[in-house]
Amino acid sequence: MKTRDTIILLVVVVLVGLFIFIYERNLPSTGELNEREGRVLQELDPEKISRLSITAGSITTVIERVGETQEWKLSSPVEAEAEGAVVDGLISDLEFMSAERKVEKATGEQRKGFGLVEPTLTVEIAQQGDVFKFVVGSTSEAGGVYLALDGHDTVFVIDSASLESLRRDPWEFRQRRLLGRSGGEVTYMRVRAGLEPETVLEMKDDAWTVTLAGGAPERASRRAADKVMAALEGLKALSYLEDGIAEKDLASLGFGDDAPHVDFKREDGSGSTLVFGAPCEGEEAAVQAVLLSSGTLVCVGQVARDTILTPAPELRLTSPAEVDVFEVFSLEARRAGDVLVRLEKGDEGEWYLTAPGARRPADKDSVEAFLEALNKEKAPEIQPLPGDLVIAGLDPVDAVEIVILDVVGDEVASLHLGKNEKAEVTFRRKGEDGYGVIGEAPVLEAAAHPWTYLKRSVLRRDYFEAVRLELSGPVNHSIVKQEGSWMFESPTLAADSADVRDTVETFSALAALEFVADASADSLVLHGLTQPEWTVVVYYEGEDAPPPPPLPADGSTDAVVKAGTPVRLLIGKEAGDGRAAFLEGGDAVMVLSAQVVERLTRPLADKGAIAQAAADAASIVLTRKGQSETFSVSAGRVEAHTAGTQGLFALEDVRTFLEKLLTLRATAVLSYGAPAPKMKLAAPSLEVTLVPPDGDPAVDGRTVSFGAPLEWYGESLVHASCSTIQAVYGVDASLVESL
Repeated sequence: MKTRDTIILLVVVVLVGLFIFIYERNLPSTGELNEREGRVLQELDPEKISRLSITAGSITTVIERVGETQEWKLSSPVEAEAEGAVVDGLISDLEFMSAERKVEKATGEQRKGFGLVEPTLTVEIAQQGDVFKFVVGSTSEAGGVYLALDGHDTVFVIDSASLESLRRDPWEFRQRRLLGRSGGEVTYMRVRAGLEPETVLEMKDDAWTVTLAGGAPERASRRAADKVMAALEGLKALSYLEDGIAEKDLASLGFGDDAPHVDFKREDGSGSTLVFGAPCEGEEAAVQAVLLSSGTLVCVGQVARDTILTPAPELRLTSPAEVDVFEVFSLEARRAGDVLVRLEKGDEGEWYLTAPGARRPADKDSVEAFLEALNKEKAPEIQPLPGDLVIAGLDPVDAVEIVILDVVGDEVASLHLGKNEKAEVTFRRKGEDGYGVIGEAPVLEAAAHPWTYLKRSVLRRDYFEAVRLELSGPVNHSIVKQEGSWMFESPTLAADSADVRDTVETFSALAALEFVADASADSLVLHGLTQPEWTVVVYYEGEDAPPPPPLPADGSTDAVVKAGTPVRLLIGKEAGDGRAAFLEGGDAVMVLSAQVVERLTRPLADKGAIAQAAADAASIVLTRKGQSETFSVSAGRVEAHTAGTQGLFALEDVRTFLEKLLTLRATAVLSYGAPAPKMKLAAPSLEVTLVPPDGDPAVDGRTVSFGAPLEWYGESLVHASCSTIQAVYGVDASLVESL
């Protein structure tokens, strides 16, 4: 074979291969063909459809892809944007339409009987140069609807539900968003209605302004404006009523002289007018509306209409600022150019106080509370600035300047906060001539104080490192840890291990309700902390703890050796919902809750001490009003009455009483030392003497006295004391009721 012939053959092979490749790559694969088995339109490819035509009676609906974006558009019976989701749903129904049964090689007479000669629907689908056409006929007696493809002699019977999307009214394919998708966001809106003052809402320099009745533009609330614009841009037609309406026709359609007109413009300069009319008949909470650029009369939701027509006063920004807490990266509080407070957000969303002083963690909730207060605190109105800024409390020398930045350093908000002559909080936003008066706003008043943002968690120590607890005040005690157990050093008592642990744990994880002042000398005096009512000191061992001091040179061992690092808490006057307190070495005066103060300052004697005193009694003497009865006790049980008349106490009642006494755990320890007269323990209502075996009641007896009743956090108690214990208890009143 000649070389030339070989080359020609090779070229032919390549061309044939290329043709096959180009031709077959657009054909469905074997797998795709298997998936389409049983479908009526097996060659339909949703991605390649360019046009749909549906004719029902005299109405033809035509939907086409248009433009570079290939969006769906309705071109008949009216030109309008189409609702993509509805069209996609129609195509999906066509793609998966399957036959319930077939009539092969149907005759002309059969086709006529099936209603296919004069069809109820004629559908054409254009797909990359190909056109699929089919007609839909009548309903089969056995159920289903007859359908025939153009150019095929097979008639299919289709489930009628598969054809519901083809029977839609043309308006159902229309884009529901009345303003459509093109043109960008709305940046200008004017509302006019009859003789009512006009309202203009406009975007200027990336901020919304609102103008009422030709007045000067005012700062608008971004949130309120965004809500209005979202309602306008997303306004949906509940139903389409008519097209081709001209403005001159509005009066005849019931749109009166006072009908609200909304003129709007988009970013690209395009715009139109939307006119609202009367309620729609047969539609709940819907009103008529006309978009003049298209002359389209529709029904829209009344709620959306009311949002778009929000009155101008509700659009004004009357709060000091409008910030998104999550967008803020840093904020500064300054006075006369000096930085009073600087806060910065960390990578994990935590906040740090970076000025004054060294960088340290800040309280996230407090920072966010301040930012939210800027949003939520509102003035009744924005007033013109007086000539003398001192009157408004906004003299730049005295007012606090707040500057808030985002993560890239752009300014989110800038304003001045001050106080007027009436001690009301005032504000003025940067670049504006008006100012607002809020009234009382404690969170804003404290904006320039570093202590406002301090961590509420003021102490984080390991409870297990605590070795000593001291309390000074109305109650005094010293408790030390020895071999893992807490013991009283003074007074001479047994400690309640559960209560001591709870007290030391509370101290070791101390948290403030709030901070109310700096740690200046004046603040400490004001809050009663130079002469505190209570002083709580806990010593901790650990790496920072100094070694125990040496014993005295004279060899005595009476001096208390205090090892560990002391942490001292001062508790002063009532403040807010608790008491003012100061942790020595701290930055500010804080408020501790009443519950925390009660835990830290309560007496810590063993609540089960009375039961321990009764455990080894061999006899029990009960005395009331100077009369006594004596009962014998064996193995913790009252055996018999041994002295007295037994007229005061029944034997079974005494047994019940002793059983309770042996398991008694006092509800509260009320005080140490001698009881107060009001407790009536000097002349008790009931006195119990517990006598050990072979003991003399007068010498060896342990006497438990029960005095006056009291209410303790909703519980009914009585005062109680034991002659061998230096404490007064509150015990359940039911203990003595049976006697």
